[in-house]
Amino acid sequence: CVYSFSKYFGATGWRLGTIGIQHKNVFDDALSSFSEEKQCQLDDRYKTLTPEPRDIKFIDRIVADSRSVALNHTAGLSLPQQVQMAMFALTCLMDS
Repeated sequence: CVYSFSKYFGATGWRLGTIGIQHKNVFDDALSSFSEEKQCQLDDRYKTLTPEPRDIKFIDRIVADSRSVALNHTAGLSLPQQVQMAMFALTCLMDS
């Protein structure tokens, strides 16, 4: 069950989805064909996950990036959205 402020209050909200890709896919092929400069940029981005960041599959990079977004939300870095959702919730508590 997913509870959605966006559906309840008619506001634009976060979207849920599913991604499925083959073990052998064009995304991993594209990552391996990047220039050395671009590879080094990606290495810096994912080096905290493994000693060999170039071996990380595309789908695992998506998972890592989505976890980073979630951590930013729990750290309060999505303040405007949190304030808006709090105001929506407060309207349900107000006496009419």
